[in-house]
Amino acid sequence: MTFKGKSILSILVVAVVLFTLVIPALASNETANLVFNAPESIKATLNFDKQITHYDWSLDKKVQSSITLNKGESQNVAYTIEATRNESLVEKFYSLSLENVKIQNTGNGAASQVSAKAILEAKASSADSVWFTLAEQEISNLSPIQKDAVLPLNFNAITFKALNNEADYQLKILVSNNKGELIETKKVNLTDDNTADLLEAKDAAATLTDTLGSAPTGFVWNYVSAGEFPKVLNNTETIYYNVQIQNLSVDETTTLELSNTATLTEIDTNTARMDMAKLLVYVNKLDQNNVNEDDDNQDQPEISYPAAPAVANAILKEKGLESRYEKNINKKNGKPEYGNYIAEVAKAMTQEAKFPAYDSNGTWNGTDYVEKSSVDAYKTAVYNFLESLTPEKF
Repeated sequence: MTFKGKSILSILVVAVVLFTLVIPALASNETANLVFNAPESIKATLNFDKQITHYDWSLDKKVQSSITLNKGESQNVAYTIEATRNESLVEKFYSLSLENVKIQNTGNGAASQVSAKAILEAKASSADSVWFTLAEQEISNLSPIQKDAVLPLNFNAITFKALNNEADYQLKILVSNNKGELIETKKVNLTDDNTADLLEAKDAAATLTDTLGSAPTGFVWNYVSAGEFPKVLNNTETIYYNVQIQNLSVDETTTLELSNTATLTEIDTNTARMDMAKLLVYVNKLDQNNVNEDDDNQDQPEISYPAAPAVANAILKEKGLESRYEKNINKKNGKPEYGNYIAEVAKAMTQEAKFPAYDSNGTWNGTDYVEKSSVDAYKTAVYNFLESLTPEKF
């Protein structure tokens, strides 16, 4: 038996076991003897029909922990949303077609009540000892096979979904009646040498919405650079935007909380993920970051410094790099796995937008942080962190 076909996915013959099927004929001195006719000419075509890749998404939303905003003041506050897409499952579907499968009666009598099966068996790994039926095709109630007659067995294609990468497969062609059976067995190896005829994706895209909660009495807040929501995302993406917060009339000393919620909905399964960023707003609280020793400077506007993700984005543009980078190669399927520079920077940054003081060797002592107001040192720390992820690109 030889295997060939559209995908030619390495099907190897490992064993052929033939049992003579002896079936009594109508006359007591006549018997039927069934064998495979020219088993070496049997052809099998294994085709990679379809691959479905499933994706899973995660959502992370950040804002600084607090601001001080007295009556009549306003401030723009930077928000970061990191939507990350990961490959969660790959399903592979195959079909196995058989040709030139024939049985012959070499006995003296007719063979009747004959049936045939093509059975695809599997086991989870080579270490397992038990095979189970994964898929099969059956031909029953075959016409009586007369002496010296050859009967073709026209099986429909066997369709099946592959198991894990360690699974073993074998094909059995079995012909039987109530007196016995004959079997031919072959091992089937599935590889990724070819691309599937049809590629599908589930939840490859997601819809991102963002909602400002109700502002406390006396306050208003509005997007100033958010773009349009909802946004359709087709890959990992980081969104930066600003919200302007105004204290119109609150003068008493108090602490208020503003909540801003992002929702990410996977496009096929409608699985929704939410993350809320909470900002504390202090009224009439002395904010040391906004107080100068010289009273003459009190009316100077507050300087807004970019947070680490924005700094990282600027560095990447300077280097001509995209936010996605190749982390390693998956040992099981040989495919690259990707990371996201901006996402890693956002994870490393604290809620107060401080950044770990990475040195030129890409190491951090675990305790020292840099304030974003220290512009040069802050950028250097972010740069050193990015370089530690992919030294060859910096």
